[in-house]
Amino acid sequence: MTTATELQNSQPKGAITSVTVTLEVKAEDLFPHETNDQYAINQFTQISDGKSTVFFGKPKQEFETEVNLNTQVDWIAKPNDPSGADKDYEVKITGYLFKAVSNSTNVLGPFYISRNASGQVRGEVENKPEHLYKENYYAIIFEILWVSKGETHEFILDPKLKVNPKKDLPFPEPSRG
Repeated sequence: MTTATELQNSQPKGAITSVTVTLEVKAEDLFPHETNDQYAINQFTQISDGKSTVFFGKPKQEFETEVNLNTQVDWIAKPNDPSGADKDYEVKITGYLFKAVSNSTNVLGPFYISRNASGQVRGEVENKPEHLYKENYYAIIFEILWVSKGETHEFILDPKLKVNPKKDLPFPEPSRG
C-alpha cells in the first residue's frame, strides 16, 4: 500500500499539472440582469474544463472540475460572440471566494490565489494528502464591461473542485462508512 508521503512526493513541486476552467458568456444578453439572477446566469453562461462542459441554459452549480494535488487551476472568461452580439463587451474574472459550507475543504489554501490584469485567476491545489477526495465549493466572480458606455455589472457563479489522485497511482477511494 502506498503511504501518504509517497503520494505527496509522487508530484514533486516542479511537476505542477494544470487545468483551465473557461467561462463563456453571452455578455449582451446577461448584462441587463441582476447580479444574483441565477436563472439568467445559467441561461447565458457556459463553463468547461476540457473534460466536461455545462452548456448555456443548464445549472452551473453542479459543475465539478477534477484536479490532482499540486495542480494549477486557471479560470478565464470570454464573450461568447466577440465579433457579433458581444463585440461591445469584455468579460473577465475578478475574484475567487472559497465557500465555507458543510463538506467543503479549501484545497487551494489561503495564499494560493492570484489574478492578472487580463482577468485570469490562478490557484494552486496544495500538495496535501488530506485533500484527496475532498470537494472545494467556491464562487467565481466575473464582470461584464459594456465598453461603449463604460458600465460594468458583476455576477457570481458557484462551481466545485474535487481532488483525486493521479490515475496511475494505486489509491483506492476511501470507504464511505
